[in-house]
Amino acid sequence: MNEQFLSETDERVSQKSGSIVAVAGASGFIGQSLGKALATEYEPRGLSRSRRSPSNGYSEFRQVDLFSLRATETALQGAELGIYLVHSMLPAARLVQGTFEDLDVLCAHNFAMAAKRAGLKQIVYVGGL
Repeated sequence: MNEQFLSETDERVSQKSGSIVAVAGASGFIGQSLGKALATEYEPRGLSRSRRSPSNGYSEFRQVDLFSLRATETALQGAELGIYLVHSMLPAARLVQGTFEDLDVLCAHNFAMAAKRAGLKQIVYVGGL
């Protein structure tokens, strides 16, 4: 029985696509579980506001401020797919008069523009509003 399980596991591991999937919001509630699930077929890269060590299935974490288009584009370089799970982010400076919805749209727009520039093939947007 163990021999059969090992051969099935080896077969699944060898079928990994090797594609990098960048997950914005990887340290959040959904993102923590998603990394483990993605790791069976992809190489998940977590994107987070703060520095983090690889964990929860993520092969690496990149620190990024989604309010910065340039920083987001850099964080997405080399990825083929993007998953956007971010909501309720506040700007680092906290000197903004925008509403929550304004800030949410700005970050999502930056992610989409950066993904296009970085050559991502697809974005999965998970909305919470």
